[in-house]
Amino acid sequence: MSDQLANEQALGIRLRTLRKQAKLSIRQLSKLAGVSASYVTGVESGRISPTISTFRKLLTALGTDLGGFFAEDTALGVEDHIFRAEAMHLLNDAHRRYTFVLPRRTNIHVEVVDERILPADAPEYEVLASDLAGYVLEGDMVLDIKDQPPQRLHPFDAFYIPAGTPVRGFCAHSDTPVHLITIYTPPRY
Repeated sequence: MSDQLANEQALGIRLRTLRKQAKLSIRQLSKLAGVSASYVTGVESGRISPTISTFRKLLTALGTDLGGFFAEDTALGVEDHIFRAEAMHLLNDAHRRYTFVLPRRTNIHVEVVDERILPADAPEYEVLASDLAGYVLEGDMVLDIKDQPPQRLHPFDAFYIPAGTPVRGFCAHSDTPVHLITIYTPPRY
């Protein structure tokens, strides 16, 4: 079994567990998230690899977010100040790849993600329950805050978006990916 397939199946099992803990049927979750019941079934079974945006909708409907989904329940101990690359969680779709560099834990108050955005059409707007800050490392990015003029960011530009703000980010050039570091605060539910 490939690592990608094993990752998708583990993701589906964890999603199903969260849904059952929330005492929601597949239909109820699909309605709350705005996706079809067959889509939820496909994700839970590992047959469908959701986009990050759609997965975020499913998690929001379950009262959590990406950081919460991949969070470590343990507190930071003296020996746990180093986060090894091989233990980091990865999440990707056709247009984005997230590496959870610094995971959410009981006594860590930010979450750090290494994000890669591949050239594609502009995605839909997303509304996060967390404040979001970012620092562009490579490539030119368009940061589009709903009802404001889109802004082009270049390497070494940074941004800050308060929780609840509809926003989307995408590559400014059709042939050049963007690499950035994003930081999330604890969600405000």
